[in-house]
Amino acid sequence: ITGFNLSPWMEEFDSEEFSGISKLLQQKFIQGTWRTQIQDVVPLDKVVSGLKNYLGNMSGGKILLKP
Repeated sequence: ITGFNLSPWMEEFDSEEFSGISKLLQQKFIQGTWRTQIQDVVPLDKVVSGLKNYLGNMSGGKILLKP
């Protein structure tokens, strides 16, 4: 899934429906069916350079900020 805007989609469901969908989606990640690509773990003192690298390769995955 790319370019998906969650906010408008969420408005289509009541809270009970959304809760059920949310649980199903969470299970996909917990079971390893779906994964989130992580391209780097960046210490806070290098956050500026880490964000610059991320902006140059956003499709390479997320970056995690490490305290």
